[in-house]
Amino acid sequence: MKAVICTLVFAAGCGGTKTDDCQKFADKSAPVLRGIAKEAGKELTKEHLATMVKTCREKGNAGDQAMFECVLGASGEAAVADCWEQGMKGYLDDTKGGGANRVSREQRDLERLGKNAKAYFAANGGYPEGSAGPTAECCKVSPHSCKPDPAVWTGVWKALDFSIDRTYHAQYSYEGTPTSFVAKALVNMDCDEDVLEVVVTGSVDASKAPIIETAVAGKD
Repeated sequence: MKAVICTLVFAAGCGGTKTDDCQKFADKSAPVLRGIAKEAGKELTKEHLATMVKTCREKGNAGDQAMFECVLGASGEAAVADCWEQGMKGYLDDTKGGGANRVSREQRDLERLGKNAKAYFAANGGYPEGSAGPTAECCKVSPHSCKPDPAVWTGVWKALDFSIDRTYHAQYSYEGTPTSFVAKALVNMDCDEDVLEVVVTGSVDASKAPIIETAVAGKD
């Protein structure tokens, strides 16, 4: 749960600079976050809120200032919830659905990779050859998430026109030949023993046309 709360904080940005504003942001957001946590079968604790305040103070103006100011100026829980929903709609949609929807983001990532691999095949007569990744284990990166870094997505990733431009929680890898490839995303949002694996594979049929398939196994 701590990893999820950290993700919420970093995605929101907590763009404040004053200590009391960071505390006020956390205090006003707490009822909304408790509701989100409850829907995910989790519990928001004082430790999570302390992490939120600490992260807010450390990040300063690096995040979503508009959302931060929206929460500070909101009157009532419903208004605060609107601020969060508008500022983080994509993430909230994933979290509210539990594990099955949370991984949809990583699945969409790999489905995008699959489409790019198919386009590469059409242009070059085969899939990108070589290996890429695995990328960093995000649970070993503070605060249990990986930040976007263009330096990661070079080589074969670049040939696939593939990168992750947001904070993420999966370990990505690719292994390919001109006639086949396997791309994986290992997802562990809560940094526990449960890991969900999203796999996209590429092959060719009898007529040497590309075939792209997606599979999901495990749980997060």
